[in-house]
Amino acid sequence: MWTPTLVLALAAQITGLQGEVRNAQSQEPIPFARVTLSSARTTIDWQYTDQSGRFRFDGLRDATYYSLSVEHPEYNSAELDGAALLGALPTLIRMELVPREKKPSGVSTVVSAAELLIPKNARKEFDHGQTYVKRGRFDLAERSFLKASTLSDAPEIAVNLASLYSSQLRYKEAEGVLVEAIRRHSDEGDIYRALATIYFEQGRDDDAEKLGQQAHLRKHRLADVHLLLAKIQLKRQNLEGVAEQLDIYLREAPRGPGSNRIRQELEEYRGGAQRITSSPHN
Repeated sequence: MWTPTLVLALAAQITGLQGEVRNAQSQEPIPFARVTLSSARTTIDWQYTDQSGRFRFDGLRDATYYSLSVEHPEYNSAELDGAALLGALPTLIRMELVPREKKPSGVSTVVSAAELLIPKNARKEFDHGQTYVKRGRFDLAERSFLKASTLSDAPEIAVNLASLYSSQLRYKEAEGVLVEAIRRHSDEGDIYRALATIYFEQGRDDDAEKLGQQAHLRKHRLADVHLLLAKIQLKRQNLEGVAEQLDIYLREAPRGPGSNRIRQELEEYRGGAQRITSSPHN
């Protein structure tokens, strides 16, 4: 399917391209929009916008013709002429997408709870995939998870497939699987947690934090997202923030793995935060 593109000729010394994607009506940022950079009809790179609707491509060759397309299932693609785009460089390029028309009333896209359960035939492949992972047969595990995903779009399958990809440092593939899963099941917090974990592994702490907060606001079965958020706060040396996340974890999973150790750590971080707050230098 053809999508409108932005065609540009990068001037000399322009080696990067950055921009943001927003809702043309509300001006709200659009996360998880797929931005594809192409040259001579060949895809050079692609990525999803972050929680702020931002994207960035680095390492571009000078004097090369590129096309930039933006896709999102809930929006129509945007189109700007090359002159307008060149006029924006090297500052932030702003892309605005118009929401697609909503389906007529009576047509529902909500997935029922029963449909979220992995059906028997998909469960068989899913179980095979988990067994192969334990045996270190990642090639066979991938094959089984992919087959299971064709039989069911249950979030659990997507999370396990993405985890397999990230364990092999195939982060872009893992991100793609989880973004598509979020689009289908936007109320499933555990998918956000899985994506936040992948961002954290790549050092994208700000994106990981935003996804972790989204996971907390939605229904989620795993409280581990708060351990991830605690790690982010620890890297920032925010002991009060660490204590807050550990406290939430213990409230959600009072008998979770390592809960006794986490309680001890919580008291230590609380004490550390209090000492910093009461320090005469603050």
